[in-house]
Amino acid sequence: MEVAIEGRAVARAQQSRAAITLGKPGIAAFITMAAVAAYVVAGGGVPSARFFHVIVATMLVASGAAALNQVREAEVDGQMRRTRHRPIPSGALARQQAVTVAVGLTVSGFAYSAVTLPWLTTALLALSHASYVVLYTPLKRITPHNTLVGGIPGSVPVLAGWVAAGAAIDVVALALTFVLFLWQIPHFLAIGWMCRDDYRVAGFRMLTVDDVDGTATALVSTVYTLALVPVSLVPFLAGAAGWVYAVAAAAAGAWYLRSAASFLASRTEARARAMFLASLAYLPTVLVVLVVENLLA
Repeated sequence: MEVAIEGRAVARAQQSRAAITLGKPGIAAFITMAAVAAYVVAGGGVPSARFFHVIVATMLVASGAAALNQVREAEVDGQMRRTRHRPIPSGALARQQAVTVAVGLTVSGFAYSAVTLPWLTTALLALSHASYVVLYTPLKRITPHNTLVGGIPGSVPVLAGWVAAGAAIDVVALALTFVLFLWQIPHFLAIGWMCRDDYRVAGFRMLTVDDVDGTATALVSTVYTLALVPVSLVPFLAGAAGWVYAVAAAAAGAWYLRSAASFLASRTEARARAMFLASLAYLPTVLVVLVVENLLA
């Protein structure tokens, strides 16, 4: 009896962990971090109830989109080494359970946002969600340019956080949005190059699949990281950030650019991985410094 009860408890705990994993909490956290940074720079109160509302609403909506994406791609996820251990293909969650979790996250996120935040914030979160689930997900099987569309859901939450603070969208808001957009392209191309064989097996139309020697992949990555450096300095030039941010953004951008240029010089998996790691370091560095500097100003 006790063994059976303990077994059920373990099973429930495993399902709970799988449900959390379904929402890709790491990616959702990055998106939420960007929305929060925009909220702070736009003059939103910290700490405040609205600050908390931005975090909760963005996290729920982003997690809901990620979960729905996994529901739609469960079959192909099972074909790829990188994704076959995800909750649905691994059997940790039944498909119907995953649908329930995904819909629950999405509905609760929009409901929470509608009740606690401005309507435009909710609309922008809806745009982010729809562009990920309705556009980006199916486009991966249609065009190698899907990565550009995939940059929309990750960058629009910046505007959602900005308007949540009650500020009008201006050049700084747009610059931060483009920082997120430009950052994502080399980030996902690095993943695409490292996992190109998986994507080919799954039937995804990716630039990294069509690009046999990696020249186009590396060139696009270099161009986007090069553009990222001046765009990231717009908040400083517009007076929304100080010298500490300017130095941090320039240094992090230079490192990211160097990793992309290194990948362009030699299209190896090791250099693609180095670019990927540089991308992971870039975003939190820039956003955290931006937030801290604004809070201390």
